[in-house]
Amino acid sequence: MAVRLARAKDIPTLVRFFEALHREQQPYDARAQPVPGAAKLFERELQEGLQGPYRALWLALEAEEPVGFLHGLLVRRPPVWGEALMGFIQELYVEPAHRRRGHGRALVEAFCAWARTRGAHQVELNTLYRNPHSRAFWEALGGEPFLVTYTLPLK
Repeated sequence: MAVRLARAKDIPTLVRFFEALHREQQPYDARAQPVPGAAKLFERELQEGLQGPYRALWLALEAEEPVGFLHGLLVRRPPVWGEALMGFIQELYVEPAHRRRGHGRALVEAFCAWARTRGAHQVELNTLYRNPHSRAFWEALGGEPFLVTYTLPLK
């Protein structure tokens, strides 16, 4: 098992993982459906730059083959929360056949180390409330619920 920063040649794999992540979320909550063409938008975003001062993407590898990815950002907290720099995990995905082997944890640890060296003091993320496996994963890593997002449909 290994983790490395993604490279341009990895973009097709990253897009495949992005699509798989969103397909897997559908049974938990239909509202998690991305806009039509989201994979193309993600691919275009990646082609503009995989790594930068405020963004990085990692791949988890098993026998040198990609089995998962993490897309992480650095963002400033709103002024009412002190404007501190924090890490934000945009996406995390590990292929089902490779789960429970430490790949997700390794990806998160790599991102946290990267964010820490850039001055971040914490990492935040969103996960589907109705996905108990995701919530259990984050809680096993020491994550704690902080804010709850409610949606109000406008009719």
